Amino acid sequence: MNKFLLSTAAMACCFQIAIAQEELPVPGEPTSFTGKFELVEGKPVITFEITAPTMTQSWDNPQPLTEIAKIEVTRSSYSAGESDEPVVTFENPAPGAVLTGSDDEFLTGHDYTYRAVSYNAEGKGSYGKSLYIFTGIKPAKPEVISATTADQGNPPVTLTVKAPTTENNSETALSVPLTALTVKEYVSYGNEAELKTIENPEAGKEHTFTLDLEAGKEYSLRVYASTAYGTSDYTPVSVYVGKDVPGQPGNITVTPTDAGVEITWTAPENGKNGGFFVPADTRYKVDRVTLSETKTIATDLTECRFIDDCADITAPTEVSYTVTACNAQGDGGYVSYRQSIVVGPAIKLPFVENFNKTIEGDWYTTYLPENLWTGETSSSYGGTNWDYQSGTYLLGDFTGLDGDAEKEEGYAYCSHNYGDAGDYDNLVSSKISLVDAKYPVLTFHYAAIENMSNRLSVSFREGENENRLVDLCINENSDIEKDAVWVKKTLPLADAKDKEINLVFHAYLPEDLSEEAEYGNVFIDGIYLDDYPPVENVTVDNNETAILLTWEAPANSTVTADAYDVTVNGKEAVRVTEPKFEIIPEPNTEYTVTILAHYGDIASVPSEEIKFSNLPTGIVSITAEGVAAVEYFDVNGRKVTSPVEGMLLIKRITLANGEQKAEKVIYKTR
Repeated sequence: MNKFLLSTAAMACCFQIAIAQEELPVPGEPTSFTGKFELVEGKPVITFEITAPTMTQSWDNPQPLTEIAKIEVTRSSYSAGESDEPVVTFENPAPGAVLTGSDDEFLTGHDYTYRAVSYNAEGKGSYGKSLYIFTGIKPAKPEVISATTADQGNPPVTLTVKAPTTENNSETALSVPLTALTVKEYVSYGNEAELKTIENPEAGKEHTFTLDLEAGKEYSLRVYASTAYGTSDYTPVSVYVGKDVPGQPGNITVTPTDAGVEITWTAPENGKNGGFFVPADTRYKVDRVTLSETKTIATDLTECRFIDDCADITAPTEVSYTVTACNAQGDGGYVSYRQSIVVGPAIKLPFVENFNKTIEGDWYTTYLPENLWTGETSSSYGGTNWDYQSGTYLLGDFTGLDGDAEKEEGYAYCSHNYGDAGDYDNLVSSKISLVDAKYPVLTFHYAAIENMSNRLSVSFREGENENRLVDLCINENSDIEKDAVWVKKTLPLADAKDKEINLVFHAYLPEDLSEEAEYGNVFIDGIYLDDYPPVENVTVDNNETAILLTWEAPANSTVTADAYDVTVNGKEAVRVTEPKFEIIPEPNTEYTVTILAHYGDIASVPSEEIKFSNLPTGIVSITAEGVAAVEYFDVNGRKVTSPVEGMLLIKRITLANGEQKAEKVIYKTR
């Protein structure tokens, strides 16, 4: 038992000794480390002063230091090729002692790092303290007074330089004479070619270099001043030798006109590289930039003006322009008109937009419009809040107009989730031609969302004039059981026919928006603009027992009229589904008839009035392009005033413009 206790006590004693040895304190870094370069009896020397640390090394609990084994000083310089070279060692310095030392074995003219590290008896050192010092006397940078070429930019180059009088970054006068002014050519990083040196230049005086440089090149020159103990930082100067290309044209403007797009600019005043050039020799090249290509549309221009007639553009296209100045030496500076404008012929009807153009990516599909649209915004940051997508986490089971849970479809939306009262964004179509339209009608769809305060107005724009068609709140016709429901709007554009227009979808937040109002996104899709022409060229077949009106069913590019409301002498309209209508004649009665064509749920406008009587001569009047009279003759040419069903007759139709048409027919009363 006693042996066991003795052994245990011995082990505890050894353990305590081991703990004590492991916890031998490491000195902190020196309290201070200062030094300077100086000449001592003409010899370069670094003198320095170190204050030994007084505390142990610790981030959170430093303790008073009782002893220091040593402090070592080393030096390093990348440019001099030295690393941790020993300078001096101070053995067993007292904590807080002020230690002085010097070094004269360094290379002059380099940036050095001196490092002082404190150690304990086990050789464990502190983080150390560093002293950064230039081992020499570095002059200030020389001043370049001028750099000129000979006549017309030819060599030689005359470079005038003023030698410095002070040390680098200091007002201290140089304590030693300058030994050289040197001009070097910058070739590449770390690579300079010395061109010429002036030995022992006088400080504060101007000195001239004559440099015989090759023509046709821009030179990046660097000028240095040196003493016996260091070289200054360089002063850069660039000079172009030989004839230069023109600099950048200025003040480019781009203006749409009836003749095309007019581009103007101002001539460059200097060479591109600061060299000599002859302004009269300047020529210009104009490039038209589109999303798909950059095309040169003019070369060798002498005037600062060009009109692009855009004759080769066959559809609305966003364009910008770049003008490049050039001469016999090559292309010089250029200036670009960055803001795009839309050019090209107006889109012909029908105008169809479903936002279903897609770009397939690795991770997702991008939806875009099929036509060219531009944005306008109230935001001072520019851009637009209109964008394109096929679904959103904000609305359940929501996609484009013709999509469903199995197939997504694209749409356009304007995000005003973080907007303020009065904010707006316009989505503006390219030009659409309604020149030949008889009765244009716009249909579009918006997503009706309950409780939302966002508004949407739709207009057509003709030049500077904007004509509002509708202004609605997007909560109109919303469905309480669905997050959003597509609602169709039909808008006649009778006032826009025979014009070229832009459609404008104006999403906005009302000026009087209350703080409690809810607002979010505006969604649109299924935009369709086409002509829905009225009934024309009505033929009236008039006889004693029946009057038969027939016409060719009007149609647009995609749909034919499928119903007609026929109004006779102001009475209630009669709906028919075939392009014909029969009237039982009354004696000595004059008739006025109008016909209104329907294309599904879209009605056109009534035809022009068709006037006729039941007299044998038939028709009083009709539309300008319609029938003026219908007559019947037998095969011998005798007029038949009361034809009978089944007779073989010659039917002669006389149009309002005097043109006549004849054909053989078997007469029918129906």
